[in-house]
Amino acid sequence: MPMVVDILANITLIVRVFIQKRRAQQAHTWGQQRRMMLQLLCLSGLYTVGWLPSLLVEVIQILRDPTFLADVQTYYFGDLVYTLYLFFPWMCLGFFPELVKWIKKLCRRRPARNVVGTMQPRTIVGTTQPRTMNGTTL
Repeated sequence: MPMVVDILANITLIVRVFIQKRRAQQAHTWGQQRRMMLQLLCLSGLYTVGWLPSLLVEVIQILRDPTFLADVQTYYFGDLVYTLYLFFPWMCLGFFPELVKWIKKLCRRRPARNVVGTMQPRTIVGTTQPRTMNGTTL
């Protein structure tokens, strides 16, 4: 039942936005409304992905076979709904464009720089002569 209400509310909201867009013909508010609809569809899509397997199994159990995937529904689909709430904050953070740019900049790999140059011979402190060992300069 919650999924049916969610789907009907989403369709109603999207139709309402399109009707208002046609009436107003304002381009600058349409960008904000489009972003709002994208957020709505992403969040409700995540919600639907979590609830749809359980809902389908329940409908099949009611209409055909009461034992159809009963163990799978009990052990896996029931927990799938709770794991959705782990993804909601990350999805909401993805709606902030500045934050996404910052994370991409932070994760972008820069190639390592190899510095090539000449090496100066070491000298013993207080002398100007290079250190030698067995007649070779270190």
